[in-house]
Amino acid sequence: MSAHGHSEEGPAAIGGAAAFERVLAGHVDDLLGFLVRRTRDPQAAADLTAETLGAALLARPGARPAERPAGAWLQALALARLAEAQRRGSVGETARRRLGMERIMLTADDAAQIVALAEHRAVPLWVPRLPPGPPGARPATDDVPTRLRAQLREVALRLDRRDGLAGAARIAPATRRGAAALGLAAAVLLAALATAVWSITDAGTARSAPGPRVVETVALADGLGRSAQVAFGSVWLSATNDAAVLRVDPRTRRVLARIAVGTDVNLGTGAGAVWAVPRHPSRETARLIRIDPRTNRVVARIPLPSPGGRYPLGGASVLAGRRVWVVGAQGLVAVDPATNRPVREIVLGGDFLVEDSHLRGNELWVSRADRSITRLDAVTGHRLGRLGWPAPSVVLLPGRDRVVKVERRSVALADAVGGRTLWRTRLGSRLNDADVVAGRLLVEGADGANSRDQLWELDPRTGRVLGAATVPGFSVTALLRVGGDAWVVTADGHVIVVAP
Repeated sequence: MSAHGHSEEGPAAIGGAAAFERVLAGHVDDLLGFLVRRTRDPQAAADLTAETLGAALLARPGARPAERPAGAWLQALALARLAEAQRRGSVGETARRRLGMERIMLTADDAAQIVALAEHRAVPLWVPRLPPGPPGARPATDDVPTRLRAQLREVALRLDRRDGLAGAARIAPATRRGAAALGLAAAVLLAALATAVWSITDAGTARSAPGPRVVETVALADGLGRSAQVAFGSVWLSATNDAAVLRVDPRTRRVLARIAVGTDVNLGTGAGAVWAVPRHPSRETARLIRIDPRTNRVVARIPLPSPGGRYPLGGASVLAGRRVWVVGAQGLVAVDPATNRPVREIVLGGDFLVEDSHLRGNELWVSRADRSITRLDAVTGHRLGRLGWPAPSVVLLPGRDRVVKVERRSVALADAVGGRTLWRTRLGSRLNDADVVAGRLLVEGADGANSRDQLWELDPRTGRVLGAATVPGFSVTALLRVGGDAWVVTADGHVIVVAP
């Protein structure tokens, strides 16, 4: 029996979509917790859960579990989609889009609740819920599991109305045999394609034109996180499975020091130190960890208040200048590096989560999920207004009044002040990161043709594609410039050194 009182097996499991939806509804919480433990990313867990539930609804009635618990079957579906997401660098959307399920964008409350599901505990929600809106609006108290169950119910009823159980029962045996043969042929073709991809990888990096070249692949840890920095003559990485910060020699690519920090962290450098803040969302007071690069020792653990007493700082980024800014989901805290004390809290307001942040001269830029970019004074924190142009993520070009906007399927060079687009180049199906290395723009993402990550090399002046290479690894977490090379960091603990 599931947590919501629905049997995991029996007639409901093999009946219509609405009947099977009642089985799936009892597993939403478990799926969210299961996936966030493996991704450590609440938004990715929510996206993967929606895609898994959609795939389950689209499965043939004969493929649904009738004699074994649905939980194990769903877990297998979820793991398959997680593996695909790690190969692609992004969560697939095939089932969700086919069923017309809207993507659920998480607030800070939602993220904390999903993490709480992973830990099998209740969570006090710190973001005040809005009062009820106009008729027809989503109730403000709906949490993510409730919204997923509501989407499932609506889609299942629509499927049953469209197809009808009787229509499904009238499928001719010959058609079934033909579908089975087609499925077998497709499986053989996919296996052949997979073999071809692996043969390319084993022989070297697949190249579509002159461009990025893999120099070396180095195993540094069991797992590496999304945060990486270059400073003090070293590369600093977060070893997620070891709860440590690695200091790596950029020339020999050997680990010089392992600094225990007790948790998975995001990193920042500046003001004479390496700074680390826990990625795990928490309502409790977070601590900013200060590492002395001369001794490789933790010299301070600075308690940080949640901005306004409501918003978490887990998963924050760190930007260090005259002030050290810890940028959380919906707020910021400034720390004075001379005294190791917080000196300013800023609440951004609204429900949109922070996606990116940059220091540009005397300004701090903070972009949010609504694609807005807020400008703040990098010392005082005073708001300077918003940029007049939107972007989900930007790359600041060194020494120029230009930025590269990284969007879902394209990159564009724009004027940093007015936002005027100077060129735009469409690439792949899902772009993740970019950086300027040795005078070339390197862009990492999914190419749309297969499940492997791709690295494109562009001329930053014109946007012309100079070459491309398939990344010989899975689940890229970071791309950074190290001297004249690029380091592609992967979740399985490898660094792929690439020369433009």
